[in-house]
Amino acid sequence: MDLPVTPTVCPNCNATFERNYCQDCGQKRIPSNLRLRDLALDAAHELFSLDGKLFRSLRLLAFRPGSLTQEFIKGRRTRYVSPIRLYLLCSLVFFALLAIPSNRDSVIHGYESARAEGTTATAHEDGTVDPNAEDRPHDAAARSAAALSLLPKAMFALMPLFAALVWLVCRRDEPYFLPHFYFSIHVHAFAFILFSLVILIDQIPHPAAYPVALLLLFGMPAYSLVAFRRLYRHGWFRTILKAALIGVPYLVILALTVELVLTLTRFL
Repeated sequence: MDLPVTPTVCPNCNATFERNYCQDCGQKRIPSNLRLRDLALDAAHELFSLDGKLFRSLRLLAFRPGSLTQEFIKGRRTRYVSPIRLYLLCSLVFFALLAIPSNRDSVIHGYESARAEGTTATAHEDGTVDPNAEDRPHDAAARSAAALSLLPKAMFALMPLFAALVWLVCRRDEPYFLPHFYFSIHVHAFAFILFSLVILIDQIPHPAAYPVALLLLFGMPAYSLVAFRRLYRHGWFRTILKAALIGVPYLVILALTVELVLTLTRFL
């Protein structure tokens, strides 16, 4: 059996290797005739290396609100997963959980039921019958799938909008937009983590599951306040005031966005 041959010239850019990574393009120096064992070891190394950055980022994001944003603003970025990648990973987990039929139906149909509760009650009092009532069960799965495809795009579009609201309120503290955008990305990433936990806990067949899930939801505004205070270094009164100026219009826009997505699914 031939032994693996370690190249002296980078196959990607033809530069001469001086270390284990090409100094010109950054490609790793690996044997040209890679064996299965070498491939497994390399994959394990990359996996654990990613996990180290990922867990470090998640730990700072979850347990020290605002600190991960501070690290990126200060330029200490090598040890952490990039904000966009972290957001995409957290949102992927959330929407993957939401794609499970039982989770998807309970969340989307629960929102629609709450939205239509008043209308349905009025219709029953008038003695009228909705002619499309029988078609709703058949269209529910298709509408849920359509909403699931639109929601990630809508949430991604809302991130810069939230950052713009933060910039409008805090532009005297930080005139540049990018730090506010980092803050927006990290807040939304944590929200996806929290909502993923809520979905998982809600599936536990125990009477205490619902109160715990509800308590977790109240953790989102508390987390945002702590992160905002740490990042912008205000006292609690100014933090709560500015957070309200940001959060109230954003929640209205978020509710309108979800309403728009669910309305659009009727025509898809």
